Amino acid sequence: MTTPEVTDAEIPKALLKRLIKAKLSTVAGADPTRDYQIHKDALLAFQEAAKIFIHYLTATANDVCRDARRQTISAEDVLTALNDLDFGEVTGELTEALEDFRTEAREKSKKKAEGKKRKAEGEEPFCVHLDLRLFGAQGKVERSCIGRSAVLR
Repeated sequence: MTTPEVTDAEIPKALLKRLIKAKLSTVAGADPTRDYQIHKDALLAFQEAAKIFIHYLTATANDVCRDARRQTISAEDVLTALNDLDFGEVTGELTEALEDFRTEAREKSKKKAEGKKRKAEGEEPFCVHLDLRLFGAQGKVERSCIGRSAVLR
């Protein structure tokens, strides 16, 4: 029995191109309305460099995780790995983005829980009116609500 080959996933070129163009347009003194062109070979080089960086960062974060005797890599492990790889200058911005993401996720979860609570308390049900006459039935309008159903004639 042969083992399946592990193939490296490629970073989508469209995404990478969009990231590069966005960064080029924010460079000091650059014209933000200018449409930057990126040569095919340069895009391939960026793609390969990004893949290698991600692999290296993952291996370092995995080492941090193993040192802490855990099996799951956390965001804090990645931030520690960035510091270990001398990319400490980006950890501040990444920490802020991570906090924003977590705050947004908490708010979304809270709204979802409130919706479930309202539904459980029996507030106004969601109702749908379906005119069965459109489907060939004679004189029937069906009203379906979450948790109950009624047929009106």
